[in-house]
Amino acid sequence: MSTRSIVGIIGPNGLASTQYVHSDGYPSYVGKMLLENYSSREKVKALLELGDLSSLRDSPTSTVAYHRDRGEDLAPPWVGMPEKASQEEYLYLFDARPDSSNYGGWLYAVGSGRLSLMTYADTE
Repeated sequence: MSTRSIVGIIGPNGLASTQYVHSDGYPSYVGKMLLENYSSREKVKALLELGDLSSLRDSPTSTVAYHRDRGEDLAPPWVGMPEKASQEEYLYLFDARPDSSNYGGWLYAVGSGRLSLMTYADTE
């Protein structure tokens, strides 16, 4: 059984752009992987350009993407309001809004819960 999650970015316009991640979506794996390896807007955008992901790894080249690695159709990103971004078990959003107090940080939520700033303590 998989632990599904959504990974995305909140842009300067306040909208989230997200992609699906099929495996290991819990904070101790996907959350920690994001904090350790995807700490800039550019890195997150490169990850999202892959489309939906089977499993997240420490770089876009080692991540397993459905389109690039399995020949499936490229899934366009979902774009919308951050609080409506996930129906999966976990939601992770990189905050790229320059006027945000969370700018450059990862926000996360369990299910449809409230977004909060993710720290390493949340990944243990």
